[in-house]
Amino acid sequence: MHQINYDYGYRNPAKISIPDQCPHCGTIMELTIVQRHIDYAEGVMILTAQCTASKCRKYFVLSYKFHEMNGPTTLIPYTYEPHIETNITKEVAQLSEEFANTYKEALVADSRNLTHITGISLRRAFEFLCKDFAIYQISKPDYEKEFEKSQKKPKTKEDIVNSSVNNIIESFFKDMPALQQLSHVIRKIGNDETHYYRKYEQLDIQDFKRLIETFMLYIQLILQADAYAEMTK
Repeated sequence: MHQINYDYGYRNPAKISIPDQCPHCGTIMELTIVQRHIDYAEGVMILTAQCTASKCRKYFVLSYKFHEMNGPTTLIPYTYEPHIETNITKEVAQLSEEFANTYKEALVADSRNLTHITGISLRRAFEFLCKDFAIYQISKPDYEKEFEKSQKKPKTKEDIVNSSVNNIIESFFKDMPALQQLSHVIRKIGNDETHYYRKYEQLDIQDFKRLIETFMLYIQLILQADAYAEMTK
C-alpha cells in the first residue's frame, strides 16, 4: 500500500492510499484508475481501478470515506468473501464451539475449491464434535454406573481428549448402532484426507460433507431428546 496525490475534481488533490498488489492475480503493479463516483449521501468515493499486468488487466473497486470539505480520506477495506450458510444448530454450536468454527472454515475453503484443506478441516471438525459429545455424555448421572463397570471407557474429560476417535466411537456409540456405523464411515473418509494414499477414491468432499451433516442431525436429535426429557421429568 502506498499513497498518491489524487485529483478528485474538487478543491485540492487529496492523498489517498492505493494497493501495490492486484487482488486478482497478486502482481505488484501501479494500478490505473478508470472511473470515479462520489456518493455524497453515503459519504463515499468509489474508484474503479484496473490491474496493469498484461496477463491480468482485471478491474476492482476501491472505496474511500468522503467529506465535502476534506475530500476522500480513509480506504474502506473490502474482503469480497461470500456469506457461507451452515446448518449448525444452536444446540450443536453450544455443545462444540470448536466444531462449529472449524466446520465453517472448512466450508469457506470448499467455496474456494481448496479441496485438500477442506478435507483436513472436516476431519478436524468431526473429531471435536465426537469428543465434545463424549464429554457431554459423561456429564450425565446415568452414565456413572456404566463407567464403573467398564475398564476401557474414558472416564474423564482428559481421558476423552487423549483418546483416539476410534476409541471414542467404540466406547460411546456402541448402544447406538446406526450412529456408530456412520461415525466409523466418517472416520475412515477423514483418515483418507490426511494419509498419503487414498483408500476410498470413489468418495469425495461432497460425500464427506453430507455424512458430517447427517452426523450433526443425529447429535442434534439426542440433544433435543435429552432436553425435552429433562423438562418432562
